[in-house]
Order: sequence, then structure tokens, then C-alpha cells
Amino acid sequence: RKEVKADENGDWSYSFEKLAKYENGEEVFYTVSEEKVEGYVSQVNGYDITNTYKPGKTSINVVKHWNDKNNQDKLRPTSISIVLLADSKETDQKLVLNKENNWSGQFANLDEYKDGKKIVYTIREEKVEGYTSEITGNQADGYVVTNTHKPTTPPTPEMPPKTPKTGDDTNIALYAGVGLVGLIVLLFISYKKRNK
Repeated sequence: RKEVKADENGDWSYSFEKLAKYENGEEVFYTVSEEKVEGYVSQVNGYDITNTYKPGKTSINVVKHWNDKNNQDKLRPTSISIVLLADSKETDQKLVLNKENNWSGQFANLDEYKDGKKIVYTIREEKVEGYTSEITGNQADGYVVTNTHKPTTPPTPEMPPKTPKTGDDTNIALYAGVGLVGLIVLLFISYKKRNK
């Protein structure tokens, strides 16, 4: 095993020294291979190794959720746009989500690395009028965009019509009280008559 580094001229070279030419009377033929280098494809030709940069690809899933009591106020748009950001900078890639694609989509065939560093992908949603937006999830598992609108309280049902005024503003409780006193008096008189 040999670790190879670039010299001061930027050249990458290596050598294996003091190798046995024969083993058990037979000539030894040596080959080389290279451990995987992230983002590169290795090709061996004799003892020369050529690395070709071929970054991996990735994809980002996005799902849209609505929290608006099934569009009660009829404010939900017919589509929304999601913008892809790479290392916090906007790209020219957008996803349009709508009912036809079941409010879900994917940014596909994205480079995993740039200048030897893994790219961090995030998203943002273009403003949806009347809604607040919350983004959860991550690059590996995908993102969920939830738009919330608190519907207006439905109007209260109409009250039943009030009894029309007859012009009599007296208190019903007063009538009930007088009636009760009259009933007690009649019962008392009736009781007295029976006892005589």
C-alpha cells in the first residue's frame, strides 16, 4: 500500500522498491489498483493510473401540504413554485406543484459536489398570498412545504325571529307571582270551608 501525494510541481508519482523478482522459482508479475476516490472514476493502464472527475448525482423530493380546512375560504392557488438553492444561493431550477402532479415533485440529476465539496441543497417557496409557509425535512429525506391559512369564522346562523311587540311592557314574572298568590288564597278558602 502506498499513499501518493502531489509534489511541489504538482506531479503525482509513486514507486514500490525492493520487491522480490522471483517467488518459489517463478517470476512475480505485479499489478496496481487504486482505492476509490470520491467523485472520480479510476482507470489503470499498466502502472499508470488516470483519475477522471465524474461527480455523483442526487435528487431532492418536495411534497406540498395544505392546512386550510380543505380550502374553506377558496384562497388556494392552482399551482405554487419551489425554488432550488445550492449552498444558500438560488439556482435557475424551479418546481411547479399543482393538483395534477398531486402537489409533489423532484429536482433530479443534481451534482453532488462542486470544487471537491458536497453541495448543500435547500429550497424556498415563492410567496403564496394569504398563507404562511413552513419548510421541514432535509436534502436526504426530502422537503415538506406546509402552507397554513386560518379560515375566517363562518357567520353565526340567523337567530329565530323575536316575538312581535304587542305594546304590553309589563313583567311576566309579576303576573306569575300574582297568579300564585291568588291560587294560595283560593286553596286556603277552600280548606276553611271544608273544615266548617
